[in-house]
Amino acid sequence: SDTTRSPRPGEENGVAYHFTTRDEFIAMVEAGAFIENAEFSGNMYGTSVAAVEAVGKSGDKICILDIDTQVRPSLYSCAFVL
Repeated sequence: SDTTRSPRPGEENGVAYHFTTRDEFIAMVEAGAFIENAEFSGNMYGTSVAAVEAVGKSGDKICILDIDTQVRPSLYSCAFVL
């Protein structure tokens, strides 16, 4: 997932989350880079298309999304065949 929140102690960028600025995140939303995104507690979170595709292309993993109920109404119908 991508997020605009600051890393917590011990978190590394690209491991737990991809940390980004609010402006960068909004630009990604406008570019259609996310499967889903939402704002929670003043921070933005989203699952990028690129991240899901990377998991599928790894050849040894499948991607399962656990999406918060506040996101469901804005989630467009999507399917990935990888």
